[in-house]
Amino acid sequence: MSTSHRDLDLSFWQGLILLRVKYFKLPKKLAHQKHRYHFLIKYSLIDYHHKNHDYYALNEKAKMYLRYKVKDRIRFWIPVIISIVALFGGYDVYTNPLLEQFLQAIASIVKTILESLGAVF
Repeated sequence: MSTSHRDLDLSFWQGLILLRVKYFKLPKKLAHQKHRYHFLIKYSLIDYHHKNHDYYALNEKAKMYLRYKVKDRIRFWIPVIISIVALFGGYDVYTNPLLEQFLQAIASIVKTILESLGAVF
């Protein structure tokens, strides 16, 4: 089935299976015996492992899907967090010095994480 990685709509559990295959590989006979792995073959998300042909590994399409989902989540959560912080600012919550220090610490941690992920443009 020729489906783009952007057009795939996998469930939460299928996404977890993709991550598990990414890190631990998938035995060839298990992929054909268990029904829960059939979507990998149906959408052609796995290929033979380059070192051992008894295992499957994710192909480029599956890796691109995982990268796309991470960026999609970041694009969702950044505006949500900015809106929540702006809502706090609208109610003068920042006048509390302890809360202000806490929010500054969180902001610096988030900034560092996003810069290390390359998400800050």
